[in-house]
Amino acid sequence: HLVGNSAKKTENLQASKRILRFLNETAGKRFRETKVNLAFIEARLADGITEEDLRKITVRKAREWLPDDKMREYLQPKTLFNRTNCEGYLGNLIPPGKVKTEL
Repeated sequence: HLVGNSAKKTENLQASKRILRFLNETAGKRFRETKVNLAFIEARLADGITEEDLRKITVRKAREWLPDDKMREYLQPKTLFNRTNCEGYLGNLIPPGKVKTEL
């Protein structure tokens, strides 16, 4: 069991690095691959949020916040991937095919 757990941690660390690079590319940022930055992402992956959903959150928030000088600074790991914030952002992602077109 410990071997499987170790493999999962390694997998989550690699995924966290990919997501951090994606954030940097998407938002024009330069966050370094430090424990503090990666820990937020690793924790969300450990909570069961997929890499794809974390990317979707990044894209959505970048679209919303990059044009706004005040909000742009919040495009960072500690804001996007904080447990409470991230769950809220995840809940606001619209599942494919679930967009209501009429009341």
